Amino acid sequence: MRRRLRQRFYSGGLSQGRGRNHHHEQADQQFLFHPLPPFAKRFVYMMFLEPEPIFLMVVRRAKRVYERVRFMEKTCGEVLAMWSICRSRWAEYVLGAAVGVVVLAMLGHIHGYPARTDRPYAHIAFSVVIGVLLSLLLHKCKRNRQIASQVQSHQQHLQVISDNLPVVIYALDADGRFTYSGGKGLARLGLAPGEVVGQNALELYKGHPEVVEAIRRALNGETHTQTLQVGNLWYQCYFVPDRDERGNVVGITGVSYDITDLKHTEQQLQSRLHIENTLAAIASRYIHHKNFDEAVQWCLSEIARICGADRAGMWLLDTEQNAFVLSHRWFAPNSHNRPVAPNKLPVDQVQWALPTLQEGKPIVVRHTDDLPPEAEPARRALKASLANSIIALPLRRGNELVGFMTFVNFIESDLWRAEDITLLQVAAHLTEGVLERVRMVESLRQSEQRLPGILTALPDLVFVLDTEGRIIDYHAHRRESLLLPPEVFMFEKVSELLPPSVTQVTEDALQRLRSTGELQQCEYELTHPNGEIRHYEARFASGEAGNTIAVVRDITERKRAEMELADLNAELEHALLQAQELAVAAEAASHAKSEFLASMSHEIRTPMNGIIGMTELLLSTPLNEEQRDYLKTLRSSADLLLSILSDILDIAKIEAGKMVLESVPTDLREVVQDTVKLFMPRAREKDLALRAEVTEDLPNAVLTDPMRLRQILANLVNNAIKFTEQGGVAVRAELLQQEEGRAWVRLSVEDTGIGIPPERLHAIFEAFTQADSSTTRRYGGTGLGLTICKRLAELMGGHIDVSSEVGRGSTFWVDLPLPVVHAVTQPANAEATPTEPEPLLAGLRILLVEDNEVNRKVAVRMLQKLGCEVDIATDGRQAIDKTAQQQYDLVFMDVYMPGMDGYEATRLIRQREEAMGSHQVIIAMTANAMEGDRELCLQAGMDDYLAKPFREADLRQAIARWARQHELAHSPAA
Repeated sequence: MRRRLRQRFYSGGLSQGRGRNHHHEQADQQFLFHPLPPFAKRFVYMMFLEPEPIFLMVVRRAKRVYERVRFMEKTCGEVLAMWSICRSRWAEYVLGAAVGVVVLAMLGHIHGYPARTDRPYAHIAFSVVIGVLLSLLLHKCKRNRQIASQVQSHQQHLQVISDNLPVVIYALDADGRFTYSGGKGLARLGLAPGEVVGQNALELYKGHPEVVEAIRRALNGETHTQTLQVGNLWYQCYFVPDRDERGNVVGITGVSYDITDLKHTEQQLQSRLHIENTLAAIASRYIHHKNFDEAVQWCLSEIARICGADRAGMWLLDTEQNAFVLSHRWFAPNSHNRPVAPNKLPVDQVQWALPTLQEGKPIVVRHTDDLPPEAEPARRALKASLANSIIALPLRRGNELVGFMTFVNFIESDLWRAEDITLLQVAAHLTEGVLERVRMVESLRQSEQRLPGILTALPDLVFVLDTEGRIIDYHAHRRESLLLPPEVFMFEKVSELLPPSVTQVTEDALQRLRSTGELQQCEYELTHPNGEIRHYEARFASGEAGNTIAVVRDITERKRAEMELADLNAELEHALLQAQELAVAAEAASHAKSEFLASMSHEIRTPMNGIIGMTELLLSTPLNEEQRDYLKTLRSSADLLLSILSDILDIAKIEAGKMVLESVPTDLREVVQDTVKLFMPRAREKDLALRAEVTEDLPNAVLTDPMRLRQILANLVNNAIKFTEQGGVAVRAELLQQEEGRAWVRLSVEDTGIGIPPERLHAIFEAFTQADSSTTRRYGGTGLGLTICKRLAELMGGHIDVSSEVGRGSTFWVDLPLPVVHAVTQPANAEATPTEPEPLLAGLRILLVEDNEVNRKVAVRMLQKLGCEVDIATDGRQAIDKTAQQQYDLVFMDVYMPGMDGYEATRLIRQREEAMGSHQVIIAMTANAMEGDRELCLQAGMDDYLAKPFREADLRQAIARWARQHELAHSPAA
């Protein structure tokens, strides 16, 4: 609708305005010289309601605007006319003219100015001036409001932008006080926007002189950019002075960009570049510097300065001193007055660090209190030198540690950063290579120094041949060793100097050398002028510039030795054949010896079983004191005879190398206590004090052969009681040391006996040896006991020794290395002693298979005393028949019997039992007590083994063991 009104206004009003008619002029006069019409009042009213129009009055357009207003009133009505004009592009003219006309009319109406018709435009001009002034005033007010609104909007936008930018924005007045602070970067400084407003920047940053200087420069009118550090933060700062209209500085505006990360990256790059340059300089110094010590000293100083270390040193391993020796050291200028560490470190003091260094890893100690407890000597040494932190870097040759480099700091700081450690490690690797090169150069130099002496000492002739085979140089330890004088063979071809046969051999060797480049050798003979034929060996090797080195050695003596050696080899082969025959004979003799010992043992044990058995039976009958004394003497003699027999068998097995030791978990306390209990009756008989002492730190269980350990201890205790008349015997077990699962244990026996003369101590452990012949006559014995103890201790990896004083006693001790285990496990076939044997054995039915009448009588009587019912068989066949007729609780089987022996009888019984599904307990009762006899019995099918001679207690224990296991006894629980 508005658009239509405008179109009508433009099309009608403008066209009518151009062709002015009488009606228009009449209307103008009426309007100018009559009171204010109503539409003018509406113009004034709308002027105050519409703040938007911009008043502008152009004189020559005023009348035309007036004509359009009147036309719009007549055609569209007053309201629409005013609205259309004020909202159109003519608003500036209309309002200006309207205001001027209205003001003029109001003045005429109020003051009664007369209307003049002769000058109608004078009033219009006056109204135009007033309208223009008023229009400009209103336009200025509106423009100011628009500018203020825009400024406020821009400030809000700028505030949002500044608050979100990762920078610090600030403004200062001429006195340096903050008038504004913002930006997201304030958070990193721990500040909020506007927090520092009102504070003086010069006072706030007086601890940062470079910041204060930058602010002063800006306040002095200098626009500049500067990189500043505030604490740990870095900023790129831009300072712009603020000036008034006269150009005076009234403040500054600044923007600071946080470049801390960039700065750190730059510093890292610079540090890396510096490190690389330093490493390149170190490598160059190592390569080109001729003095190794000066190069190392320079490298230590450079690396220490880069890392901020106060001292540096290189330590090299000296195997002869078993210590690391300080070969090079460097001090910072401010550390000379501090205590100096020693120049040598024993290996045991740095043992805690060696595993890490040997792996090629550095040891970083940021504070000496962080050292482990085992490094206490090192901590004390560092404390004494006032060192606070240290780093050690290994120097290795291959996988072998040859030394280390140390860098020490005296003050607490953020030292030994990752880049520092990297620099030190690379420098250490470079030093390793240089050390190896120096070692090789030194070795080469020493070799070169030794070479002339070696050549002089060697009996070889050395010739240098050119490419044509001419001799151009030579070396001879003795001129007499040359077949020709030098003036004859020098610069002559070898082929022209040697016989044709020798020339062909040497030429072939030289040809092979040229083809392969490998060392070649040949042998030849030469006849000396005196007619003697001598043998030579020539070795050819490639030299410099295509030359050939020929080393000629006179091997005549070697050839003779080889011929003699060939003769000796022939003789040796003949001797070897003889030795083999002797070995067969010795083996046969050894076997015969073993057979003899086994036979002797069997033949002695068989009657001894009757002697000891009958003695025990007699001792259990009513006797007077004299008879009992006789029988005890008889039993002691029999025991001594058995001991001698056992010693002979043991020493024979040891010498033959057939002694095999077990390794089972063993309780040493139990071994000591059992041995003491065993000899307690003998000690009481002699009124001697026998005691056992075991230290608390002794391991609970060790791996050893308990039987042989008891044998050693029993021999020592037996000798102590034998040679002690008054006082006592002490048996001790103590721990010497323990490491890596192995304990060194000492078993000692101390007595107050007769002692051993010093001159006899060295021979006391020899076979068949005692202190003197009177000792043998007085105390008896074969002198094999200590020899057996010594051999057994050595087989166990230990040793035995003695200290003695004549008249005051002796102390024998055995030191053994024994593996430590957690607990003693009882073997499956361990012997168990029944607590109440008699109720278990009474009524048992026993079959005794024994061909010897005496042994049969002894065994029958002992079994009957135990309450057993006994049947007898005299050979293996009878045993088979009797066991087939009835089931026995136990069968005691002799081994060697006429007819069928015990082995065969047992095998046949087992075969029969397999078909029947039964099992007869069979215990071997034999005089075969050699090594392996027990195993043979068990392999034949027997369940247990009882060696002759045996006592009633041995018999009772064997029966009770098997009676309990198979529930054979007629006990109430059965």
